[in-house]
Amino acid sequence: MPSEKLNDFSPYLLHEKIFLTCRKAPDKTALKSSEYADNFFTYKDIEKVTPRIASLLENKGVKLQGKVGLLAENRPEWGIAYLSILCAGGVVVPFDPALKPAELANLLKLSKINWLFISEKMSSQLGQTIDFTGNNIETI
Repeated sequence: MPSEKLNDFSPYLLHEKIFLTCRKAPDKTALKSSEYADNFFTYKDIEKVTPRIASLLENKGVKLQGKVGLLAENRPEWGIAYLSILCAGGVVVPFDPALKPAELANLLKLSKINWLFISEKMSSQLGQTIDFTGNNIETI
């Protein structure tokens, strides 16, 4: 049986290691916004919300090694989305929010993702410049 030490080299997946920390320090702050003091998540929050989002992804068809894009500015929800994708067994395909629309459209096509986590801010900035449905990409 693997040890639950955080500094050992047991064969845990990244999200499993983080869940160990969630159980050891549930009330500590795990992720917080540099812009808004009241925008933060405790480890307990992460352990609660991540499996729910992972379940949503599985219900949408994400399977083991399924590619899920992630397009968002640097904020706590980015980390939650990242962990949720891993928890669902998916592969995270991060996209730089500073990309120009034409560059992003090209990378979306080349990446062959079927799902894309996109923040409201990025979605409104891109507006109608990128046709996600034309690439068979479901936005989340």
